[in-house]
Amino acid sequence: VVCAQMINTSATATEVVIKDGSTVMWRGYLSASMTQPLDIAFMTPLRGTAATAVNFACIATGANVYFNSQGYQAP
Repeated sequence: VVCAQMINTSATATEVVIKDGSTVMWRGYLSASMTQPLDIAFMTPLRGTAATAVNFACIATGANVYFNSQGYQAP
């Protein structure tokens, strides 16, 4: 993952995680009722394991989060 955008439109703040399969690679916090997305550029890209899904999860229940990520595949 090279960069990510996320926004929480609910009234519930939440911690969020980006995972390599089930292993947490990055952890952050999204405040409640955001009006602008949080844009993150990882200076060192998050590196996952080959043939393993990149997963995103909210820790708080009731949060409404939209998540988008971009990356690349190394040659």
